[in-house]
Amino acid sequence: MHQLRILAFAQARSLLGHAEQILEVLPTDTPRVILERLIGNESEQICGSCRVAINLEYRAWDDPVGEASEIAVIPPVSGG
Repeated sequence: MHQLRILAFAQARSLLGHAEQILEVLPTDTPRVILERLIGNESEQICGSCRVAINLEYRAWDDPVGEASEIAVIPPVSGG
């Protein structure tokens, strides 16, 4: 196990209830599993609408975190 920093931005922060949290994870854990552990079934709302980055690279929700030090939950961005 190792420590992983979880960052949440904009509306993802509201859904998770925090902007940053440290959690003990296994290298085989995925961002989806980690969010389910944190917020249960509500994680599907985030996984369905947000992107995830593992160590600053966009990845799939079901990719293992390996030895990463951080994941970021990034909501869609709109602009004009």
